[in-house]
This record gives sequence, C-alpha cells and structure tokens, in this order.
Amino acid sequence: MAKHRVNNHKGKGNKSHPSTGKTSNQHPVVGDKNHSKKNTNSKKTAPKVVKDTSTGLDKWKDTIDRAVGDPKWDVYDTYIKQTVNIYNQHLSSKYKDYPKLDWLTIKAMIWVETGAKHVQWKTMPIQIGKSTDPGLDDLLAAKGHGALIIPPELTNILNQYNKAAIRTNPRYNIAAGIGYLLMRTANFEDQSVEDPKGKPIIVLVGKDKTNNSLAALATTYHSTTEAMVKHNPKAKILHLGDKILVVPASRQVVITGWRKMGTKDIAERYNRGDKNYAIKLDYVLNKIIK
Repeated sequence: MAKHRVNNHKGKGNKSHPSTGKTSNQHPVVGDKNHSKKNTNSKKTAPKVVKDTSTGLDKWKDTIDRAVGDPKWDVYDTYIKQTVNIYNQHLSSKYKDYPKLDWLTIKAMIWVETGAKHVQWKTMPIQIGKSTDPGLDDLLAAKGHGALIIPPELTNILNQYNKAAIRTNPRYNIAAGIGYLLMRTANFEDQSVEDPKGKPIIVLVGKDKTNNSLAALATTYHSTTEAMVKHNPKAKILHLGDKILVVPASRQVVITGWRKMGTKDIAERYNRGDKNYAIKLDYVLNKIIK
C-alpha cells in the first residue's frame, strides 16, 4: 500500500486543495461573517479641535460690545461729570488756553483700565495708586506740580495723608486719575514770579560791597535777578548812590501751556505699558459716543 507523503511545509496564505492536492491562495468566502464585519479594534478618528484664533484684543472688544447698555458699566457717570467739571472750572479760570477735558474721555479710560468685571472696579477703577506706579506720589508731592492742578474743592481728598483711601475709594481714585492726566498734559517751567501783594521799594547803592550787583540786591531784598533787570534796565553796572527799584518776587514752577489730549497722547502719558491703549480708547469712545 502506497503511502501518501504529507506536505508539512506551510507557506503564508497557501494551503493544499482537498481534491487536487494543489495549492491555491485562500480567498474569503462571500458572506463569511468573519470577513464581512469591520475591524472593531481599529482606532476611532478623534474629532478635530477648532483652535480659538481670536486675539486678546478681539476678546476685549467683545467684552466692550456687551458692556454697552449695561448699567453696571455706567455707575460712575455722574461722579465723573461732576469731578471733570470742577477741574475744568478751576483751570480755565486760571489759564485762558486750557483745553477743557471731555468727561467721556475719563469714562473711556476707566473702561480700558478696568471695567465692571475687573476685580478692582469698585476700588481703583482708573488704576492710579498701584504699588508699582509712582503716579499718585508725583501728583501729591509737597510743592509739586500737582498743586497747580488740583482744585481747592478736592484738596481735602487729594493729599498725602489720604493715599490709602485713594487706593480703595473709587471716587477718590477717579479724582486722582483725572488730576494726574491733566498734570501730565501741562507744560511746566521754573520762572520768576512777582508777588502781587508785595510792596516795591527804592534802595540806594551804598558802600556795602555785598550789594554791588542786581543779583546781590535781589537776594538781600527777596526778589529775583530777572525782576531786578526788568525794572532797572539801565542798571548794568551799579554806582555809588544809584537808586534801584526792588519788586518782591520769587522763583516758582508755573504752567506755561497745555499739550493735546488725543488718545495717542493719553496713552503716552497715562499708560505706556499697554501697546494697544490708544486703540482701546478709540474703540470705547466710538461705542459710548453713539
């Protein structure tokens, strides 16, 4: 009896045909459940994540858009109007070229600096007085430029002894912020100022060598060299017996003019840290003026 040789060689995808003994590639049988089912082990495609491409400025604009008409954002309007009016009346009465401040400018600044959703909206809405900001100290410095800006009606709240309250009381904070903005807008110079209440006197040039010049006489009689020259234009060289008119005067820092208060100017003088400050001010003003 002949023995059949068993083919033990197993090739990938090749099996012996049952009737012929020949090998053929195995094909899936139509209707075979094992092959008709989808591979459940394949990884599911993760949903695409849509990235938020809006910038911080865009999101801020959205906040402002929603703020228009919200009474929470208008809570300081009355106080801003009152305080700006006090400053305008005080400074326009002293300086003919003073450009009156628009209260809406301050409202826009407050919206840019904080806004009703900001944690310091109810304490420091215009942000003057922060620990890293010297603005409040500059405004309230003794014999500083702020003394020429702050109206007498506001000196009871805007002074060196009230800094803590200015950092926590929103109305005081707004008043200080307005004062600082106006101080940064003014042009200051050190000049000779004659005392309107002082009494002019005539002095004779004597043998006293310490008073042999207009500058020396100015020191002795509480005047300034500029005032002495102004009232004694021919007294370039003093001689014994010359009569010199002395008008009481002193050197003081005075306001000589005012700069523009456009949005770019305000950004430069009030908040250099935000590169978009002027853009934000323009955006807010465009919204609240309508």
